Amino acid sequence: MGKRIVAVFLYLVFLSPVAAAESEISPPYTVMIALSYASPYVDDGRSSFADFAFSVSFKHVRFRFDPGQPLPMLGFHIMGGKGKGTLTRHTLNKVQTGCGTVIPKVTKAPDKEFDAWLSITPGPFHPEWMKGKQEMITPMPLQFMTSWGMDMMKWDYEEGHAYLGEEGIEVFIVDWASLSHGIPISLELPYPGDPEAKGGWWIEFIPEKTGTE
Repeated sequence: MGKRIVAVFLYLVFLSPVAAAESEISPPYTVMIALSYASPYVDDGRSSFADFAFSVSFKHVRFRFDPGQPLPMLGFHIMGGKGKGTLTRHTLNKVQTGCGTVIPKVTKAPDKEFDAWLSITPGPFHPEWMKGKQEMITPMPLQFMTSWGMDMMKWDYEEGHAYLGEEGIEVFIVDWASLSHGIPISLELPYPGDPEAKGGWWIEFIPEKTGTE
């Protein structure tokens, strides 16, 4: 198994342009990305969400691979990586301050919709990304990030104020071979937020029917 992992990694990093072929393009997909978590009140002064969730939809997304590139990481491309999201739950926890426990006051309600982006993870391919994915021959590293800005939502709690920070996934691996054949893919990832938070990411690649508008 160890030799297989090394061989796959060397294939990804040192693929020769001599073996180049025409670009491959996947069928169209709808990509759904959702985050949902709950976190208890903690009396250490932090401001956190008791319940939080959003979902993002990317319509008519195609993935392209150009094997003629000297490094496979440079060969992956996304066609249609901008999505629209909706914040569905955003209940704030109480906050412990020097004056006692207070209930935060929302001073800027969240927008109904926001933008988000799906892209190829930049930089070199890291072997540790393949942990638990040794059977994947053609891994494509993807990155997800919201784009709602500091004015998306704000709140005060007497001794301070806070705003909704961007959420994202630095890297998650999807099998290009499956995408290129229009195979549906489902992923579940943990949410690395507050240590007390319970929940995670849900990601779906749903093949669209031919002729979808």
